[in-house]
Amino acid sequence: MNDGWHKARRARSRVNGFRIFLLAILAMAVVAFFVPLPYYVFSPGQAEAVAPIVRVQGGHRNERGSFMLTSVYVTYADNIYDFIGALMVPHHQVLSIKQVSGGLSNTLYDQIESYMMKQAKLDAELAAFRYLHKPYHLVNQGVTVVALDTKENPATPLMPGDTLLRINHRPIQTVADLTTVLASLHPGAAISVSVLRGGKIAHLHMHTVSLPDGAGKSHTGLGIYPTQALKLITANPVTIRTGQLDGPSAGLMFSLEIINQLAKTDLTRGYKIAGTGTITPNGVVGQIGGVTHKVIAAVNAGASFMFVPADRAPGDTNEAHAWQR
Repeated sequence: MNDGWHKARRARSRVNGFRIFLLAILAMAVVAFFVPLPYYVFSPGQAEAVAPIVRVQGGHRNERGSFMLTSVYVTYADNIYDFIGALMVPHHQVLSIKQVSGGLSNTLYDQIESYMMKQAKLDAELAAFRYLHKPYHLVNQGVTVVALDTKENPATPLMPGDTLLRINHRPIQTVADLTTVLASLHPGAAISVSVLRGGKIAHLHMHTVSLPDGAGKSHTGLGIYPTQALKLITANPVTIRTGQLDGPSAGLMFSLEIINQLAKTDLTRGYKIAGTGTITPNGVVGQIGGVTHKVIAAVNAGASFMFVPADRAPGDTNEAHAWQR
């Protein structure tokens, strides 16, 4: 009888141990769902017509075909399940945050990507008007805050998109002006800053910070990424509405669409032409990221042709990867 009692007790103990094991596995699975990973997942995005995005005053929109920009769908690997799933799905690519952003914070990286899209629009307009030999005029709009380095200056009242007007009542017209004014101040100095924000002038108070130069040196700064703000004046103003798209890689297709709306003939010739590539104001096309995903997006959209940047410099891979696809 005692032997039977001990057997029953051991059986219950094994059952309880198995239950505890299952609960532990379940708990780890739940915890793993909420533990973010430092990875991005890249997959084919869309190929969409540029004409609805780009409008040129005085231009025509009677295209028989279409120029199409291509995009990459980017998400965070929020947990181990996203990570494993991306490795198993065709045409998905997993890259570390450091590989993508160079170690920048997600916020700073997004701010810089947003600025790069704005710059791509301006460069595309310049490239198009120069190619068409149409007159234009660039007007200096001051110094704009591209992004904030809140790690160096967490208390900054500045915001991305602010245009610096004055520091301690000294006018800021160029990045050189900003550098000169900051060089006259010491780190930790209390300063007044006037900015143009949302069409209105705001007067801010803040402190300068010490920023590393490398090799153990430092300089006085604000903890911002500044750029020279320019406005393009032409007889054919261009509006480019990109919504949530960012980055510089649609520059080539913006330029082609602007040229097409101003040209006498339809450059599309009835074809659906997808493409990707940065472009300089002088019309030089540059390398981009995610070319294989963009080629797939173009194929999925039924594009007849796909433009990608040629591989010219050591390390260029766009052309090679497009052919591999």
